[in-house]
Amino acid sequence: MIIILKLKKKIDGYLNLRELSKINNELPSKNFVSNILLLYKNKLVRLSEIFSITIKKNPSKKNEIFIKSSSIFFNFLGYRWKRDKLTIVGNVGSYLGIGMTSGIIEINGNCENFVGASMTGGSININGNVRDFMGSNIYGEKFGMNGGEIFVNGNVRNFLAKSMRRGMITIIGNVKDYCCLNMIAGTVIISKKIGKFVGFFMKRGTLILFEKPRSMNKNFLITGVQKINFYGLIENHLREKFQNNFLKTKNKYFLRLVGDRNNSGLAEILVRKN
Repeated sequence: MIIILKLKKKIDGYLNLRELSKINNELPSKNFVSNILLLYKNKLVRLSEIFSITIKKNPSKKNEIFIKSSSIFFNFLGYRWKRDKLTIVGNVGSYLGIGMTSGIIEINGNCENFVGASMTGGSININGNVRDFMGSNIYGEKFGMNGGEIFVNGNVRNFLAKSMRRGMITIIGNVKDYCCLNMIAGTVIISKKIGKFVGFFMKRGTLILFEKPRSMNKNFLITGVQKINFYGLIENHLREKFQNNFLKTKNKYFLRLVGDRNNSGLAEILVRKN
């Protein structure tokens, strides 16, 4: 089914949309969608009180859900998302795609905190900027992102991929401080500038940088310059999946560093040679 949700009124307070995921793996009627309960300003409201609802048949077996005119008050979108495609036009709040297992989430706007926390599969494509703790562990959880992919066509702030365990994150823009703090495994690619405290307490995993950090982590040991054989595979994958060609370059040589030695880590940071 194709489900289009359009705001009926201005949202000016916290809106929890985690129950929207009841649409997953269903062939929902308009009555079913209308009566999904949301939490708005600490009160339960029916979805039909917030959105006008249009449902059309879709030849695909998967649902496609469109939300128009969202804002930073929209939290928990794509909670434990699976199979279906969710497209958002506008900014969103925190906890986007938390616990996601499969499917696709596309955001045409900016996101707040904890994007992709605890996700194990699927892909999130963000055409905008993200604030803090993307792909990181939420409070009380040991691991952050544990599978799947996140692609950001913008900038990300602090604590990107903190305690990340699996998956791949690609950032077209800049990243600020504490990137890959306590990272356990996975792959992070950053196209532009990165801030301070890079890779502190990394255990395993790979961080690929296109620009040299302002300050290198002294607990990483330089092992030399090498050609990255898997670089072409990543380049092709991102071009096919996200229609982005930013990795295309003739220079596939990187300075390789291994650490964090304070943590007996075997992680690697690869810095492209100019």
